[in-house]
Amino acid sequence: MMLGRGGAIPVVGLVGARASSVSGPIATLAAVQKVPQISMASTSPSLSNKEAYPFFLRTVPPDSLLALALWQWILKFDVPLAACLYSSESYGQGLFNEILDLAREDQEPDRLQGRAIR
Repeated sequence: MMLGRGGAIPVVGLVGARASSVSGPIATLAAVQKVPQISMASTSPSLSNKEAYPFFLRTVPPDSLLALALWQWILKFDVPLAACLYSSESYGQGLFNEILDLAREDQEPDRLQGRAIR
């Protein structure tokens, strides 16, 4: 059982974190204790895995929807090559990987190039 600050009252839910890289580990611990967690800003698609994070909820859509919109834009405007610079942390890397997965599904991975920066 998770106990609150004073150590006497059980925790019935968690709010946060904003960053997916923080929400993931917290969600793992919360799941073991069967405590729901809700985030207002964590968008990593990996947090949608209900087997790994059965008690995790969010109020924003996952980045997989943003990736789909970006990939559809590339296709609609017939962009021959999209160059992506992304941050090397979970948000940037995850979003780029989602777009790349869509490009591979459409058998057009050569239309997308990316490089992580710091």
